[in-house]
Amino acid sequence: MKKIFTLCFTLLSLTGFTQIMFPGDANNDGRCNHVDILPIGILYGQEVFPRFLPSLNWQPQPFEPFPGQLPVSGVNFAFSDSDGNGFIDSIDLDALALNYDLLQNQSQPPPQPYILGDTLFTTSVPTLRLRFLQDTVLVSDTATAVLQFFTPNILPSDQAALGFALDLQYDTENVQDSLTKVYVDSMPGDLMFVASAVNFRNIWRTPSGTIEMGVAGKMKNTLDHTRDLAYIIITVDVILRSGETRPFTMAFGNVLMVNKHEQVLKVKLETDTVILFQPSSSVVHLEPLSLRLSPNPVQEQLHIESPDAPMERLDVFDTVGRLVLSVDGRDETRFDLSVETLPPGLLLLAVRTREGVILRKFVRQE
Repeated sequence: MKKIFTLCFTLLSLTGFTQIMFPGDANNDGRCNHVDILPIGILYGQEVFPRFLPSLNWQPQPFEPFPGQLPVSGVNFAFSDSDGNGFIDSIDLDALALNYDLLQNQSQPPPQPYILGDTLFTTSVPTLRLRFLQDTVLVSDTATAVLQFFTPNILPSDQAALGFALDLQYDTENVQDSLTKVYVDSMPGDLMFVASAVNFRNIWRTPSGTIEMGVAGKMKNTLDHTRDLAYIIITVDVILRSGETRPFTMAFGNVLMVNKHEQVLKVKLETDTVILFQPSSSVVHLEPLSLRLSPNPVQEQLHIESPDAPMERLDVFDTVGRLVLSVDGRDETRFDLSVETLPPGLLLLAVRTREGVILRKFVRQE
């Protein structure tokens, strides 16, 4: 088979078809990864010349260039036809799964960095939000974060996004990173996804402490309204001391959002923090018992309501687990806690009741 491929490659080269591609490297930047979903989304539904004896294997494959280029990067349409059948569609994502994170420097024209200099100014800038569903998570438990595309209003089609590619990076000291999982919201089916974590078998080979994700519409600026896109589940490791707390967050990196014309769109980024907690008490309630805090963020007085159980003691910890305040709850169901002397930033409130301990985080503003 290898000899047949070599013969076909030689014959096509002699006939003038000297352009070469590697299946999955749709933007011809020398690497197959989550960013390659963007050209496939931009060109979704296009027909190109099929390759002779196409293969998904990561090897140089000659092709006849199609008379069409991506509008900003100038990459030929045929690079996005990863499976070589002459149609650009979601089946081409199979090559991304097979060849993810592989490198090449033999394509013709030679690979170039995928840098898009054409930024479209819009009056409505959307937000990518990463929000944890819990305030606090115990050791050996799981925390779930939702990645959301947010816009207060429906965006006009000329200001909406076709898709984006991004990294999420985090410290693995307090999590079992081999158990990190990513679940995309594939309904209603107008978007394509690729997602990669260190041991997550949707796509793999991602470094520890990194999640890579690509989202793309199908030749349409589909990201025009608020919607949840993916859920990320992390598992807390058993390394915290009794009563210790640690903040955990994920940072956005290398965010590239484009429209169907391959123009770059501006986007705001918002991240959240969850508190990792090793309780000193064997009875801890993170959600079942009601506890309301207001206002949050707070400057002077934090109003606390515990309608399900009277409060016996209120302890406040900083993000490194130090006890910074402890007061008697006087078995009240309502309490006004003075926080003026507390350090600014994220803090953890542990309310002790007869039913157990209730945990909530709050922010002390200066």
